[in-house]
Amino acid sequence: MAPLKAIALWYPPQRQASLAGWIMVAGGMGALAATTPLEFALRFASWRTDLRGARRAHRGRAVWIWFRVPDVPKPAAAPSFGTQWQGVRRVFAHPRFWWIAPLAGFGMGSFMAVQGLWAVPWMLDVAGLTRAGAATHLLAMGRGDARAYLLLGACSPTPSSTGRRHPRPPPVRVGPSR
Repeated sequence: MAPLKAIALWYPPQRQASLAGWIMVAGGMGALAATTPLEFALRFASWRTDLRGARRAHRGRAVWIWFRVPDVPKPAAAPSFGTQWQGVRRVFAHPRFWWIAPLAGFGMGSFMAVQGLWAVPWMLDVAGLTRAGAATHLLAMGRGDARAYLLLGACSPTPSSTGRRHPRPPPVRVGPSR
């Protein structure tokens, strides 16, 4: 959420959709790092050693962010809880939210559940793959996911390209194909 908040604060609305796609790609790179590269690293060190290395890398990035990213001026008076809750209700009442949220929740949630919980045990126990083979398949899944996020960011309509503040969603047909 922090990167999306930064995009909303620092970039014009015309660039926010594509930048959000790039943020998703960056997250997908983390999923890629947890596949074949991690399996390779486990050949030389224990998982504890690998996680210590990841912890050091994350600490280094946090220090870089602390010194490099500019602070946002704080508002003179913080909004009350009631005002914040009105904003949440406004979002939940908007029809656009109910068009996007279920699609995003089920799509990303199911992908993350399959990749994070069930894919490797299935590949090892049912498909008979080795740990390296399962990691290679997870890498392919992650690459596909990252490509989809790239496409999402590149193809996201901007308010200026549609002439409207909120682009109209494409029609979705549910049911058997003809």
